[in-house]
Amino acid sequence: MFARRRAIDPMQTNVVKILDFMTELVDSGLGYSALNTARSALSACVTLPGYSCIGQHPLIKRFLKGVFEMRPALPRYQVLWDPELVLNFLENLSPVGELTLKQLTLKVAMLVALVTGQRCQSIHFMDMNSMVKDKSSYTFVIQNKVKTTKPGKAQPTLVLPAFPAKPGLCVFSHVSEYIQRTDALRSSSKLFISYCRPHGHITKDTVSRWVKTVMHMSGVNVDIFKPHSTRGVATSVAKYKQVPLASIMKAAHWTRASTFRTFYNKPVSNDPSFAEAILQD
Repeated sequence: MFARRRAIDPMQTNVVKILDFMTELVDSGLGYSALNTARSALSACVTLPGYSCIGQHPLIKRFLKGVFEMRPALPRYQVLWDPELVLNFLENLSPVGELTLKQLTLKVAMLVALVTGQRCQSIHFMDMNSMVKDKSSYTFVIQNKVKTTKPGKAQPTLVLPAFPAKPGLCVFSHVSEYIQRTDALRSSSKLFISYCRPHGHITKDTVSRWVKTVMHMSGVNVDIFKPHSTRGVATSVAKYKQVPLASIMKAAHWTRASTFRTFYNKPVSNDPSFAEAILQD
């Protein structure tokens, strides 16, 4: 659209036109991350004399550095909510056999989100046709294309183990109850269905709303924390409890450890130890 409005050949350009294009993107409200993506896309099809890619041009480097100073691409959260808030709320939603279908659905969705560290997109794709059950766990292999799907890369695998030490938080027993309770209601093989009549297919946004509802009912500030934050909470707690990084990355379906370190590995509450040390006698 930019080239068409200005009647220019996008394949025959110069640094001034590239900077004009990036300036227009900034004026439209985009930040550093989006500009960096645009730079990468341009580098794939446009060259500048003397440079192997447009990002090496000093003027473009300075421009992007300036955009970062104005609109830095920083992690959404510096601290995450305490999972004990949600776990205590879920544990009190017992016994499982006395829950309404709505309560059971919300509880199962949140338990799955926390024990797998997966996106709502992957959770809504869980299908009983690709489910393997043994005496102590369910395993779901996601067959649909997800955000992290790449050629040659294994699809996400969600493992839901039994946790007999705390029956109120045992995702295995709750999923078993959910499957049994919804058997006569479902018209597809997808694990999750709507708890409202006619109990039809749900979307990833539906799962996101369910997770947000549980967060709100548990006392988590949903004006600050989004449903996707369960991913950071689950993996950060796992890291704190010394789960190997390789296991965390496999469960969350990450390829690079830097993704976890930069965007997800956060403290689950503000650490008061420094201030307390100052105030103590």
